[in-house]
Amino acid sequence: MSLLTLISRTALSAPFITTGLEAIIFPAGHRSRIANFTPLAQKIGLTLPPPSALDLLTRTLGTIVLTGGIAVLTQKAPKLRAAILISTQIPITIANNPFWLKQDIAKRQDLLRIAGSLGLIGAIALDARK
Repeated sequence: MSLLTLISRTALSAPFITTGLEAIIFPAGHRSRIANFTPLAQKIGLTLPPPSALDLLTRTLGTIVLTGGIAVLTQKAPKLRAAILISTQIPITIANNPFWLKQDIAKRQDLLRIAGSLGLIGAIALDARK
């Protein structure tokens, strides 16, 4: 593996590894993001699970994302890791950037972060083509 490839793989895997670890270690910090979906859940007749269950779901998702990040770094299972990371990144991006709840500058900032996440999704898809 060339030095450029090593640096690129490290850079591409870093967001997944760090966010996965953060979700595993500090799941309570994710509850406010999940709360953004409470009005939508209530409209369709669903209730959110209790905080302990949300923490378990957050840790599980964090473990999946961390594993995908490690797979990117180690070049393991390219198609599987792409499918997993892309399918987890889309809802995470929406939860982290609730632009529909914001106005003006805050809304634009969320939309810019969504564009950045789309770029990351594209990079993962391109990486799987090898």
